[in-house]
Amino acid sequence: MDPAAARLELTCGSITPAVAAENVPLSRLRPLWLALPVLPWLASHVHWFAPELSATWLLLAIYFWPAHRIAASFGVPLASPSHPLILLAYSLALAAIVEAAMRIAGRKRGAWRQIGRRTASRVAAAFAVAVLGVFAVRYAQWIDWPARPAPADHPLAGLGDRAALVRELFVYELPGGFIDTEYVARLRAEPALLPALIDSWSLEPVPPDGVPDAFWTAPPAYWWNPPRTGEFYATRDFPWTGRGRDGDHYFLLRVPDRDELWLWYKRNF
Repeated sequence: MDPAAARLELTCGSITPAVAAENVPLSRLRPLWLALPVLPWLASHVHWFAPELSATWLLLAIYFWPAHRIAASFGVPLASPSHPLILLAYSLALAAIVEAAMRIAGRKRGAWRQIGRRTASRVAAAFAVAVLGVFAVRYAQWIDWPARPAPADHPLAGLGDRAALVRELFVYELPGGFIDTEYVARLRAEPALLPALIDSWSLEPVPPDGVPDAFWTAPPAYWWNPPRTGEFYATRDFPWTGRGRDGDHYFLLRVPDRDELWLWYKRNF
């Protein structure tokens, strides 16, 4: 045998196993494509991911629209304990369809196509980063992080004509509003602002023991940590629970030593 041919044969024989070791079957990525249709179902059970009437809530409603139609055709209401199971069955059916499609596109002559090991690792890492990133962004939005000061003339009712008295304003809209809206706000303002608001909003003093715990615990914004002591004021019929009458409702806490106001505002149409 020619020495050059022998060397070439030896070289090729040593390279082929190495190249094969650098490849993995496409089926290594099966957990990713099976998880993808089920992730929306998991997200729908995370209360801060898709609060009612939010953009993510609307996207999930569109995604599960066929499942809702199926549930309705069997007379299963939204509040039924069986309804989430129908949504899960719908997600699993989509996963089965994706699996069938991948088997058609990803197999050749009865065997899975090969992809580079590094490529598979990068795809898996990108998938994990994307999923965790989406959930992280939604949670940051839920707690209003990072907090951004609102302009002093923010359309929070009653503050527009007193913008000059406001030094700092943070506003958070509580999720779930559509026609009716609900806000909390933290203001640092000149001392003259409180008397003006008391007069404009017809606020009355409220005893500290008459303030429900929801004032301190309900808003999820991370910066919402009003103290337990101070001067409390509210409109006469402020709805501590429920919707209340139409119109504007205000509850206000003043912290005297900080020139700080904590506001709970309900606007009902």
